[in-house]
Amino acid sequence: MRKPASHAAEPIIEIKKNGSTWEVHWDYQEAPESSVLFKRQEYLGGYIDGSMDMLGILPANVLCASSVTGSVKKLTEEQATKLRDALESLLIPVVKHEFTRLQKLNELPHLPFARDEAIKPSDDLLAKERPPFPKTPKTQQPQPNSILCQ
Repeated sequence: MRKPASHAAEPIIEIKKNGSTWEVHWDYQEAPESSVLFKRQEYLGGYIDGSMDMLGILPANVLCASSVTGSVKKLTEEQATKLRDALESLLIPVVKHEFTRLQKLNELPHLPFARDEAIKPSDDLLAKERPPFPKTPKTQQPQPNSILCQ
């Protein structure tokens, strides 16, 4: 079984200078808490699209933009930093919240037993002898009639 993580696997959001323009790249990290990025992809994608529209980023500069991964090129420095800030304020809290929710769920008393222990009969039950089945009265078999058998 995997060792529980001590912190959330936050998406990586990078800003790079490429000549006179800037680029923003983001990618999720493989972890259970990242599944929320897939589950809420439509909502998060709408927020990202709206943010790029608000910043005046042309659709031609967007190579890929989703809640899990993205790459936007040919940006000004101001557009790049604002997009990075918008992505960080959206994606990172969502993943952190899911991480916290999963940790709390994992601490419930009934889940570790079900997860860590295989469901098997108790050793006490196996050690005890089964009670005998109730005895059914034996029916007497009819004795062959000596007259008929001759």
